Amino acid sequence: MIFFGKKAKTIATEFVPAISCAKCGNSNTTYVSVVGRYFHVYWIPFFPTGKLVLGVCENCKHTTEEKDMPSQMKGQAVDLKNRTKQPFWFFSGLGLVVVIVTAVSIIGSKDDDADRKSIEMPTAGDKYHIKTEDLDYTIMKVSKVVGDTVFVIPNIYSTNKISGLYKIDKEKNYNEEFETGIHKDRIKEMYAEKTIIEVDN
Repeated sequence: MIFFGKKAKTIATEFVPAISCAKCGNSNTTYVSVVGRYFHVYWIPFFPTGKLVLGVCENCKHTTEEKDMPSQMKGQAVDLKNRTKQPFWFFSGLGLVVVIVTAVSIIGSKDDDADRKSIEMPTAGDKYHIKTEDLDYTIMKVSKVVGDTVFVIPNIYSTNKISGLYKIDKEKNYNEEFETGIHKDRIKEMYAEKTIIEVDN
């Protein structure tokens, strides 16, 4: 199945007076059309790729390309093409991408703000997602905060993918015997250094 490619759509049409069809000979049955072409992904238009004009007889459906049009028809066809703009919906895919990127950016910004607040004011239950020196990922859970000291319990497991953290985030994997205290300033440094990459509340 083809998920991307080029498609075309008629975007403007005008009748051409006093023209006889080269095939059936009928007069006043010919019109010119502007056909817009666009690139699509999953049938969603992303951006236009150009325009062409065709002459069509309403009676016999004979089609004439621009290069084969008589001068009167060609003049009107070119004028119509110049006056016709590509429709906005030809840019639907690009617009959708912009909306998605903007939404992700806003959500990411809000998450960053929430993480910074949690780093500034740590509370029991916060979970710091940690990137280790071995480029693995693990979790430290805040057990309590006493003065300027944040007490954390490390998870006894790690994972080689950040997406795998949820698999090790189980209560039985936090051993209170390994509880340790870290100064708040050091917590801030770890966040600035991206050792703490995310805070889960």
